[in-house]
Amino acid sequence: MQALAGLCLLLFIVTVSVVGVRMLLLARRTRRHHELLIGAGMVLVGTLGYPLSFASGFGQSVEHMSVPIWSLSTLISQIGLALIYAFTWQVFRPAEAWGKALVALGCLFMLASLVGAAHTFATAAPEASSLIVARNWLFVGMIGYCGCFLWSAVEGLVQYGMARKRMKLGLADAIVVNRFLLWGVFGLMATGINAASLAGLFLGVDPGQSPLVLIPMGVLGFFASAAIYLAFLPPAAYLELVRGQKAVAG
Repeated sequence: MQALAGLCLLLFIVTVSVVGVRMLLLARRTRRHHELLIGAGMVLVGTLGYPLSFASGFGQSVEHMSVPIWSLSTLISQIGLALIYAFTWQVFRPAEAWGKALVALGCLFMLASLVGAAHTFATAAPEASSLIVARNWLFVGMIGYCGCFLWSAVEGLVQYGMARKRMKLGLADAIVVNRFLLWGVFGLMATGINAASLAGLFLGVDPGQSPLVLIPMGVLGFFASAAIYLAFLPPAAYLELVRGQKAVAG
């Protein structure tokens, strides 16, 4: 079961990476910043940030991990999350000053976490557990991490509810309506993954090793993978299914 959960998390990383690359290629053709923001954000988080964090040895003792690699991986992931924050702001609340402030606040929490944790590693005893040493600062960072995806989920689901009403009046396309739902589901699942990681920090266990944390993360990762793939790279059969359900409902 633990191995299967690990495979589901790997599927999540691969799916996010594939979607990110496809969005970057689309942005190259369209020159639109929405695709650039979400594409770059996903590539930085999934393709670069997470693998580098794993390679840093975080979770072991401070002397057996690479603080520079961990710091680099965390910075890359945080830049990616900042871009996803910006994507949500630009897509859903571009005219709202509070949306811009929320992006800045999320980035502030993440950056404070990085600086605080890096300083703590530099002054910690070599034999100390890196997870325990940095735990308080990682809690701070999790506010920014969870906030990014929770905001995405709320905006997606709110827009889904409104779009469903417009669809009944013939004013919205079924594919667009479904895409709002999928984006909301992805945000919820990604928030859950971060919440499971947060629970691991609270318990003082490595989220990548503990079955109590890894299994929920794997399940959530599987559904997040499905949602993000269908939202951005839907197969033709899925599109026909969505259109068919709308026709039946109508």
